[in-house]
Amino acid sequence: FMGYTLGPMIGHYLSMSGGPQLVATSMGVTGAIFLGLSWYARSTRAVNTANWGSFLIIGILTAFGLGLAAIFFQMPALSLAVSGLFVLLMSGLSMYETQNIVRGGETNYILATVSLYVTIYNLFTSLLHTIDGYYVVVNVTQCWHSQLVQLEEQVLFVVNVGTQKYSVRRVRSIT
Repeated sequence: FMGYTLGPMIGHYLSMSGGPQLVATSMGVTGAIFLGLSWYARSTRAVNTANWGSFLIIGILTAFGLGLAAIFFQMPALSLAVSGLFVLLMSGLSMYETQNIVRGGETNYILATVSLYVTIYNLFTSLLHTIDGYYVVVNVTQCWHSQLVQLEEQVLFVVNVGTQKYSVRRVRSIT
């Protein structure tokens, strides 16, 4: 199921302007996070993550609930925050699983392998969404439409700073 959904998702991002760089960056950051945290989890100076299990499960369930709320209430800022939260939770889960495997807490290696795969998959998709969610704070009075480049923009929310009014927008080039 995960491979079935990953292909169209990556295809969507690759078809966007700047999509190949986005996918490559997400893959590189995912690899760096996983390898770095796994290396740290194997070291003798690493924090003992044996007690993190219940915290991670509660965090994942909470983030899942917030993600559903972001979808149903159409809140893109909450969706971006949930993706960032999933990046942190999956990073912690990769350390937890690696220490379980290395220190002998997990004896079923098939289950351990599948668990690490799901962690890496979720880390990658969350990073993909987080890196894609770049936001530009622009002054409302500025004009973003030019004759050479068409922009697709979505106003997320308006922020009042003193007497100035700024809008936070998601901007993508569609030409």
